[in-house]
Amino acid sequence: MGIVNSNYSQLTTSPQQTSITLSGTNRAVVVLTAIKDTNPADHSAVFDVAGVNKAMTALVTKIKHSTQDFYVYAWYLLDADLPANGTYNVDVTWTLSDSGITSAVYALDGVSQSIPEDYNSAESNATTNPSATVLASAAATVMDLIVSTENNSPSYTVGAGQTELFESVVGTSDYMSSYATGETTMSWSNTAAYDHLHVFVSMAILSATPFTGITTTDTIPVIGKQPTLIVGPINVTDILVNKWGVLRGSLSNLKWAWFDVFPTTITPPTDSGTAESTDASGNLRVNIPNSTLLPGQTGWLIFATADGTWSQAVEMTVQNNY
Repeated sequence: MGIVNSNYSQLTTSPQQTSITLSGTNRAVVVLTAIKDTNPADHSAVFDVAGVNKAMTALVTKIKHSTQDFYVYAWYLLDADLPANGTYNVDVTWTLSDSGITSAVYALDGVSQSIPEDYNSAESNATTNPSATVLASAAATVMDLIVSTENNSPSYTVGAGQTELFESVVGTSDYMSSYATGETTMSWSNTAAYDHLHVFVSMAILSATPFTGITTTDTIPVIGKQPTLIVGPINVTDILVNKWGVLRGSLSNLKWAWFDVFPTTITPPTDSGTAESTDASGNLRVNIPNSTLLPGQTGWLIFATADGTWSQAVEMTVQNNY
């Protein structure tokens, strides 16, 4: 899980095409672009499938360095919008002439099919150690691209725990990209001080557990026995309370798992599925198509959000006459 293929391009004519190979499941493609130009055009990224372009979703758009003519972008595309596994082009396009543009493209598999954990830019000036602080979970894949005022032979050292994709001079600037697992600081070092502009994206990895983010050391909050029908609505106020006591509403992409006995450790559940709610005062509807649970069966229903940031457990008796 994580990076399955990576590539970069420094072509200065539009479209700037970068070849990338997709493989695996629960895939994603991330594009990071940095530009040095006094008057850059607006840029966009598309996934090119035999000449048919699928627009990529922008995360960071034309962020400029405060004093240098540096600009950065970031885009992504998730599995539902990607073609079958194979090799394709990612095109970064623009309308005006740019004197320096570099794009790093990453293909991933086994990643969360929701918006990336973190994405942003970071500026650092007159420093030998440019870095960016990233909000990344322990197994997340973090990717960065940085542009520097250095215009000599590449002389940067990638930070500990990072794998360098490339470092190369284009025009009057140095560009470099790397990736890492679970790093919360993406950094580079040089013997001389320069100005820099960083762009980064962090993608969460899917958990092998029935609900993402819950580990064997988590304390699962327990609510008393509920008579509410498992196949019908369950009251959000009673069950879906944030770990910190804040009620959450308008939730989708929830996960649930049924255990015959309360799990002191996270083990394979008896059954699992999804759930959603429409507002903070309404009901949670649990979807259990083809469930193996039987009427009268008593057990524990455990909820988690898609990103695994909170959970609840409730003891229930199955009824199917709703």
